[in-house]
Order: sequence, then C-alpha cells, then structure tokens
Amino acid sequence: MNAPLSDQRSRGSVALAANGMASTGVSAWSVSALVLAGLCCCTAVAVVYTKHLSRTAWADISASRQVIDDLNVEWSRLQLEESTVSDYGRIERAATERLAMRYPELSATRLIVREVQGQ
Repeated sequence: MNAPLSDQRSRGSVALAANGMASTGVSAWSVSALVLAGLCCCTAVAVVYTKHLSRTAWADISASRQVIDDLNVEWSRLQLEESTVSDYGRIERAATERLAMRYPELSATRLIVREVQGQ
C-alpha cells in the first residue's frame, strides 16, 4: 500500500512538472503565499480608499451643517426685521408723519346700510 519514499518523491515531481512548476522551482505554497499577499495589498488599498471617501463625506457634511447654521441665523434676523417693520405703531407713525394721513372726523364719515331682501 505504501510506496517507497523515492516513488512518492518522483510522483510529486511528476505532478509539479505537469503543472509547470517544477522547472521554475516554484511550489504551490509560494503561489498561495503570493496570491494571499496580493489579496492583502488589495484589501489595504480598499481600506485606504474607503477611509478617504469617509473623510470626504464628513467634510461635506460639516460644510453643509455650517451653511444650515448660517441660514438659520439669517432667518432669525429676517424674522426679527419683519416683526420690527410690521409693528402697528410704526406703521401708524409713518402714515401720520410721512404721508400726512389722519383719522377722518365724524362729520366726514358716512354709514352705509345694506337692506337684506326677503325679510
């Protein structure tokens, strides 16, 4: 059942020669190690690229948050300005001072009464 050691070696060298590895002196372990090293390098490059994309996205998010904060400050200023401009007392003062408007006297007013039909 067990072949002599020299037969096993010769069969192994025949198998390697069939694969084209015996002539170059490269073993299956060397090829596997080379493939694994290549995969590790590809994984390392993928990790670096993913980290770069993550940092770029974080920078975009931070810039967007800054724009949102600036817009919120602007919106607050505009609301304050609107409340100041639309104040009833300010409008009345502008009407009397700049436009010389005044309330009409009672004798200059007329009351219009509309009659409802059907009653």
